Amino acid sequence: MHEHNEGKWFFQGESTEPRAGSGQGRSKRSYETFTELINELYPICLDIGISPGLFHESTIDELIDLITSHGRKEEARQKENIVMNYMLARQIGENIAVLFDKNAKVTPVWDLYPDLFNKEKEISEKNAREAEMEAYKAKFTAFAYTVNSKIGGDNR
Repeated sequence: MHEHNEGKWFFQGESTEPRAGSGQGRSKRSYETFTELINELYPICLDIGISPGLFHESTIDELIDLITSHGRKEEARQKENIVMNYMLARQIGENIAVLFDKNAKVTPVWDLYPDLFNKEKEISEKNAREAEMEAYKAKFTAFAYTVNSKIGGDNR
């Protein structure tokens, strides 16, 4: 009765995506009846979280849009997972490198994700400046104590 790759499909009409000739996500299988098509779409829709009620209320184009949308979301989720695994591997590698090379550095999380950790970076930099100042004060106090001891001054 009808093949998907012919550029027209059941209930072709207005949709969020152009359909004519795209053939995206469609098998090259022919359907003799709507029942065959619906029987193929139903388990796919259930697997991606479309409720039976929504399935029966939706047009074929709407179902295809939902399936396509799910595919895009799944691809984005997989890409996010891959990036997270890559960053984790990088961080593990940097931490292991520190064990063997004293010049190796571990990249702070705010340098990896600057948009997410702006506040944390500012706090860390402020704390580092304060620690530097305290270390400088301690060194200066020790220096003053040493100088005062040499010239016979008071070290209170």
